[in-house]
Amino acid sequence: MEILGYVTYGIGVLLTLIWVAGIRANTNSGEGVSATTVNITLLFIVSLILVPAMGLSPFNLIWLFIASIVLGVLSGGLLSLPSRILWQLVCVGIDISNLTKSGIYGASRAGFDDITRTSFSSEDDK
Repeated sequence: MEILGYVTYGIGVLLTLIWVAGIRANTNSGEGVSATTVNITLLFIVSLILVPAMGLSPFNLIWLFIASIVLGVLSGGLLSLPSRILWQLVCVGIDISNLTKSGIYGASRAGFDDITRTSFSSEDDK
């Protein structure tokens, strides 16, 4: 049973590393990531830290990861500061031009300005 606990913990670490690699890859490509993705990853990391720190069974990671996904989706701006810090840590070493091109929410500032300008100009034309 102890071996299965280690396997469960290893799968949790692997899943978290995959999410971290996804954040890094999407930011590096200029696509950006959503705040929800970073929030879920942050809660995965917190779960991986809490289980051994509290002396819990690694099998608790199963429901903790499910709860992390639900809470990450529902959290919205609640975790914005910690998720921005995590995003900056994950993106260490990535070219700065990519970081300014794609923010944590995945929309470029220039694209946002174009949308705003277009919507204002269409209202002014009426």
